[in-house]
Formats: sequence, structure tokens, C-alpha cells
Amino acid sequence: MQMKRYKASHTRTMLLIACLGFGGYSHGAIAAPEAASAIPAPADIKAPEQKNLVVQGASPVPNIGYLPLYVGQKMGFFEQEGLNVEINYSQGDSVTIQAINTGQAQVMSGTPEALIHSYEKGLHGVLFYQIYRRLIYSVAVPEGGKIDSPASLAGKTIGVASMGSTGLIIAKIVAKDAGIDPASLKFLPVGTGQRAISALKDGQVDALSLWDAAYAQIETAAPDTKLTYWRPPSLSKVGDGGYFTTWDTIQKMPNALAHFTRAIQKSLAAIHDQPTKALDAYWQVNPSAKPKGAEAEAHRIGLKELEVLGRSFDMSGVPSEIDVASLNAYIETFVDLGLITKAPPIEEFVTNGFLPIAQAAGNEKAK
Repeated sequence: MQMKRYKASHTRTMLLIACLGFGGYSHGAIAAPEAASAIPAPADIKAPEQKNLVVQGASPVPNIGYLPLYVGQKMGFFEQEGLNVEINYSQGDSVTIQAINTGQAQVMSGTPEALIHSYEKGLHGVLFYQIYRRLIYSVAVPEGGKIDSPASLAGKTIGVASMGSTGLIIAKIVAKDAGIDPASLKFLPVGTGQRAISALKDGQVDALSLWDAAYAQIETAAPDTKLTYWRPPSLSKVGDGGYFTTWDTIQKMPNALAHFTRAIQKSLAAIHDQPTKALDAYWQVNPSAKPKGAEAEAHRIGLKELEVLGRSFDMSGVPSEIDVASLNAYIETFVDLGLITKAPPIEEFVTNGFLPIAQAAGNEKAK
């Protein structure tokens, strides 16, 4: 049944790709076709409709997952594009979704899971720039421990950042792919960083289900902690988010978002070409994240952290198209697990309309 559902949704999605973004919103929002037509061609971008943009993050404090934003700020790419970008932090995804739907923020930095959940509640968003080529979440167990395969997770306790974390969903999908009952899993909130490490070492939890930036923090802080990671095989081609907005915002300020897109592409290229300078930008924003010791040693450890982030984060510096069919299959998984009753129409959930703008910015840099 699951394979039939995937094939059906895949066929439906492929028919929509050619006109992606040309669906319609309910609840009185601006229709996707009207908004999509507002996205300018690379050569037709005008001055930003407004200079100040707010990006709402779902984490309570700065972390390396927001690296393109920090690089854009500190290396001057937002300023080059006529923008002043402010980053707000929050505890949980609900705040980020409300922020872009109420106009408190123009962009959300995050992953799609909360938006998938919120669609039925009338809170919508559209992914317009993807920076993760794989799921950022994975299940991790101590290397060489008693749990030697995903099938061994049956009945075990999984540590998650919070009980509202996407880590619960990913752990259940890992279990389902391994042929075990997701309901057999138990979950315990352990936060991140040292608290998560301690919970795993002390036996409070048997495994963790966190995201790559959190694992990078663990591997940097506790290099003696060796972990084995499992992602759901059924979602191997799914990218996991980046920057979201609303169709209303696309309609009202397409040029501002176009300039934002150009700045992010420049940031991603800089992370690829000048990773140590990118780390310096991050440490300016979050000094406590800089490893202690000599500069060379700090950069060595920081580059290792970037390597962990690169398991999901696109470090190529080259913009790529969002894989719409795979993302749609991921959304359908939420229906299969009974997490939602109705999947958001994929044509309302994602647009590749800003891709030519990112590609043009990348080509300018290449010259």
C-alpha cells in the first residue's frame, strides 16, 4: 500500500512540476499563480520593496545551522543586495510559522515538518530556497554498542531535543523502515549538547534522534563519543528545508526575496570557497561556540564541525533544484503514519521559481 501511495503521488507530482507554484490557496490567501508570476527574471530584479527583513529561526540560540545567514551578515552579502537582515530566535517551530503568517518575519529558516503539520490549521508556507540535500535528522547510537541495527531499536528509549521535535517523527520512520512497530519506541526530552551526551552515556536513553548541527556540537565537545547514524532509507533523496516564506510575501515583495536569494547564494559559495572565514563569521555572532586554544586549532575543530554539518547541508556552493517528487513523498509519509489527515498540495508548498536567480548569482561569482 505504501509503495502504491508513493507511485501515485510521484505521478501526480511529476505532472505538476512543469507548472510548479501554480496552485491555489484556500483561507483567503493570495493564490499561488498570481504570486508566482511576480517572481522576477534574474535580469529584471528591481530594488528591494523594503530594506529590512526578519528571518525567524526555530532554535532558541545561535547555532551553526544558520551559517549562511551569519556569513551574509558578516561578509557583507546582504548589504551588497541592499538588505538589512535581522535573525530572530525562538523555542520551537510554532513561533516561526506564526511569524511568517502574521508578517512579523518575512522568511523562516527551518525544515518542512512543522509546516506540514500546520497546513490543516490554516498556517501555510512555501519553500523557496533549499540548503539541505538530505534530511538533517538521524537516529544515533553508540558505536559498537548493543544496538547494532535499526531493528534493534524496538522497545528502546530515544532521546530527543523536546517532545515536539521532528526527531520523534524521524525515529518512527526509521523504525517503520526497519520493520518494527513505531509505537514500541519510547521518547525522553534530553535537549542538546552536554545534556544529551550525559543522557546517552548514563543510560537514560538508548539512542538519540537529533539533527546534524546538534550532532556536530556533540562530536566537537566530546570527541571520544563515537556514534553510528541511521537515516530512513525510504527518505534517502529528501532534502530537508532551508528558507520558507508565504505566497503573500512573494506577491508583496518579490524583489526583496530575489535579493535575499542572491545574498544566500553568495554566502553558500563563500562557505565552500572560504570555510575558515565562514567559521570566523559564525564565531563573531556566537563567541561561546569558538573552540578554546590557538587559532589554528580552533579552525581545525571548526572544520570538523562543518564536516558533520555537511552530511545534510549542501556544501557544494552550487544552487540546485528542489526535488519536488521526493519532498511530496515525504509529505505523504505523514499521512501514512497518521500524523496528518490531509497532505498540503505540493504545488502550494514549494517553488523553484527563485532558482534561476540563485544560478545567475552563482554564475556572476564564477566569472
